[in-house]
Amino acid sequence: METFLAHWSYLGVFLILMISGFGVPIPEDVPLIWGGYMCGSGQANIWIMLPVGLISLIGADFIVYMLGRKYGEPIRKLPIFRRFLCDKKMAKAKKFFDEHGGKVIFIARFMPGLRTPVYFSAGKLHVPAWKMLLFDGLAALLSAPALMLAGFYFWNHLESVWKWAKQGQLGAVGVLVVVAGVYFGFKYWRHKTKLAREAAQDAATKPIKSGSKSLGKCA
Repeated sequence: METFLAHWSYLGVFLILMISGFGVPIPEDVPLIWGGYMCGSGQANIWIMLPVGLISLIGADFIVYMLGRKYGEPIRKLPIFRRFLCDKKMAKAKKFFDEHGGKVIFIARFMPGLRTPVYFSAGKLHVPAWKMLLFDGLAALLSAPALMLAGFYFWNHLESVWKWAKQGQLGAVGVLVVVAGVYFGFKYWRHKTKLAREAAQDAATKPIKSGSKSLGKCA
């Protein structure tokens, strides 16, 4: 891959990132870091490479989103998927995206195995395009420049950069999982507390049935 990227420069980075965005198991940190390396070693311009990387990432994700938006329903009606994508489950998923769509889209960018399915589902559930672009763009602005600039500034220590990228990605995923767990745990607890409070209020205001004994008036 490095030979391909070195030969094709900007186009190589663009193509590899686009292919990776469609679910092909190619770590996106490889073309991003290598693109920075080429700029640091004088083979390319960082101010061109950065926009190329960002456009590739966001563009591939948005194409996946649009495929889900345009062709999601025919795929959902196929017998093999009908049981798992029934109307009831899709309604629940839509509610989840309506409430947490931005957060789900943001977190998915840092989880390669989930990124493509999440963005396809976002399109299928008609999550607004602006929300998809906003949160995916914010996540890409955090990850892409960091990896590319690491390759740019430390191009002569490339092995150390690879190791840092792997550790950093694992650390980022771990932090996101913990934060998401705490957030959704708190939301679940608050929802349960609200239901219990409403049940208590209903019980307190429930009228006394006819024929039941009166407890008398309050003093």
